[in-house]
Formats: sequence, structure tokens, C-alpha cells
Amino acid sequence: MDVTRNDKATYGKAIRLLCRQGDHVLWLRFDQVADGARSKPRTLDFWVCREDDEVLMPDRPEDWPEWLSAHPHLDAPNVWRTSPGDWVAWIGRRPGGIGSEEEQLPVVLEVVPCGPGIVVIREPAAIGDDLQSAVEDLMGAVPNGQALEMSVVLLREGVRAIMARQAALLD
Repeated sequence: MDVTRNDKATYGKAIRLLCRQGDHVLWLRFDQVADGARSKPRTLDFWVCREDDEVLMPDRPEDWPEWLSAHPHLDAPNVWRTSPGDWVAWIGRRPGGIGSEEEQLPVVLEVVPCGPGIVVIREPAAIGDDLQSAVEDLMGAVPNGQALEMSVVLLREGVRAIMARQAALLD
């Protein structure tokens, strides 16, 4: 499988995102409207990743993980099936500036326009032994308190980045 990390969905290639604790992956959709313009974005889902989670975005079934190839119609909380007008953004917190190792600033790490046939798969670094842990590992952590506030900041940055990239493509 040819794997690349860039900001364009490239047919015949898979994009792999290597996540850190607290990274977010956001899925937005712009629906087509009558005059050919795009609608306002709708948030379809987002994941809060854990350390060493991977997000794979193959556009060909032959590049899918074996478990998904064996069950190609599987609906799972860690699988998104994209359509025209869909976008995925990867947002995280990274040290900001020289000598500022402690301050973690929101950073848009990747913005990917998606089309039909692209499947976005979150592969947790580990899956718990009991059902509750396994479900949490597949669905991602549910933010609360300060983590919820940071989630809002990160997701807002992701939406802004997608809107800017989409506007640039339409110009």
C-alpha cells in the first residue's frame, strides 16, 4: 500500500495520520445546493484520539485493514464512509514557539477533501479486555470539564481550516 501524508485525497493512495493523546479528527459535510454552491458545513462526527491511535484514509478496498475487508459493510463507531462534499481535519495541541515546550497551542495538522469511496478508519493503539473499555477505545474518549473546553477550541479550529481550504478551492 502506498501511504502518503498530505492535504489532498489522492486516489490509489492511503493517508495515515499518527495521532497523539488528545488529538481530534473532525468529519464535516457540505451538501450540494440547487445553484451549485455548497451549503454551510454539517458536523457529522469527531473522534478524540489517544496516544498512538492511527487514522487511515484509503480510497480503495484493497488498502483496507484485514478486519474491514472481511466485513466490508460493517457499520462501526470507528469507520466513516465519505461522500462528495466531505472533509476531514486532524487537529491537535503542539508546543508553540521557541522555548515554549509547556504551552500547547491548537494546531491544524491536516485537512483532507474527501470523495466517494474513501473510508476513514480509526485504529486504536489498544483495545480493552472488557466490553466497556473496548467500546471506549473504539469510540474515543468523551471529553468533559477542561477537556471539553479544549475540544471546542480544537474543533472550531478544524472547522475554520476546512472552510478556508474549501473557499480557496472554489475561487
